[in-house]
Amino acid sequence: MIIMIKTDKQLKVPKWSKNEINRWADYIELRCLYMDDHLVSKDDVLDIFIDEDLDELQRGEAEHSLKYDKLSSVIGNYYEIIKYRKSKHPEYYPFDIEDDRCIVLKDNLENKHLHYIYLLLCSSLSFMDQSSMQKITHAFEKYCCPFMRLLVPVDARTELFGTTRDTIIADISKLKYHQWIGNAVPVNLAYEIAIAIKLYLEGKGSSVEIDREVIDAKEVNEKKVSTKSNDQGRAYEYAWMQTLYKAIAELRKTRIVENSSLVANEKAWSLMDEDMQEIFMTSAGAAIDMVLELEPRMAEVDSDELTLEFQKDGQGVKGDVRDIVIKRKNIEWEIGLSIKHNHDAVKHSKG
Repeated sequence: MIIMIKTDKQLKVPKWSKNEINRWADYIELRCLYMDDHLVSKDDVLDIFIDEDLDELQRGEAEHSLKYDKLSSVIGNYYEIIKYRKSKHPEYYPFDIEDDRCIVLKDNLENKHLHYIYLLLCSSLSFMDQSSMQKITHAFEKYCCPFMRLLVPVDARTELFGTTRDTIIADISKLKYHQWIGNAVPVNLAYEIAIAIKLYLEGKGSSVEIDREVIDAKEVNEKKVSTKSNDQGRAYEYAWMQTLYKAIAELRKTRIVENSSLVANEKAWSLMDEDMQEIFMTSAGAAIDMVLELEPRMAEVDSDELTLEFQKDGQGVKGDVRDIVIKRKNIEWEIGLSIKHNHDAVKHSKG
């Protein structure tokens, strides 16, 4: 598979907080793959930050020196994370560290190194072109499939499904348990898959065991979602709608479509106390920047109108589990968000 990282002009410096040290460590590794000499030094990263903060650094010599020292310290933290990764996964880590100041791609890459590089690319989709992004996400689902087979019981069936047959389902009918996996993976199950991948690559695949409590293998039952949980789910969707609207309306013409689902979700929101409302708004706000980064057409400045609409519950029965549908009619473009509250499965029982 050929993965195309965007050109240097498009590979803009992310607008992340400099405190997100793991994300910046990922960015440095990705940049090391991209650069012609496959080398990124602390000074290279410092130059990038200085270019971004040039106006602030020109305010005076004293402030310049203080800012410079602070940036150098922050960048040092990124390289400490990189050193830690190398020390924890020496067999898989595809980079060397030279003089404690440079990260360099190894000359001779082995199969284990390629696994690390592939997973790094999976976590860096916003830097890929559209074609590569689709290939890498589809390939990730296939990548997980053999490890799912290691995790599920012997009487389970693990297969690809969907229109492109690039999604995974583990169907354990005898145990009355179904675990669906698509582009998103439940956190606990993702952890178990990661452990299985590591053991498999080390030749210890036979030692992988199932822990039903850890992967949250809930038995299928006919219990209906409680009224309280349903109201909280609707209120959380409402928080997302308001947060999305506020973020996008500042950038372009945006409208919330009025329908019965909006009325129901707004009513559920009114039933929440202030503490719960604050939690929901904080949660939604924490993810908005990532959503806009992954879907730049949402924030693209244009004359057409972007609409935000709550999906009606009946659509879930037909297999469309999106909760919020976002559209731009002029370019016939739309995406959907499936909003989960206190729930590990990718496809909710209401679908």
